[in-house]
Amino acid sequence: VDFFVKRIVLPGDVNVALQVWDIGGQSIHGNMIGTYIYGCDAVLLTYDITNYQSFVNLEDWFGLVKKSFTKNNKELPYVALVGNKTDLFHMQTVKMEKHATVRY
Repeated sequence: VDFFVKRIVLPGDVNVALQVWDIGGQSIHGNMIGTYIYGCDAVLLTYDITNYQSFVNLEDWFGLVKKSFTKNNKELPYVALVGNKTDLFHMQTVKMEKHATVRY
């Protein structure tokens, strides 16, 4: 697990600490996901555009996010879908049309 922090000041003198927990490579059914996302305000579900299975796995990852928040009676955080390795567009296996089918 990699962890990054970036502190920024938004307009109106609002201090924000952005924390990014990169849990890539973790088992989808691991027990630690709830610990990593506890109390978060947003989740970025990231997949590799050159690896179709990583896109398919998003449904399982989103299910874990939902499970973690519902078992604690918490409102779901903002969830965004992010495709990475876009510099390898010529190797893309997940076409843009597939994004329109994502309904979690």
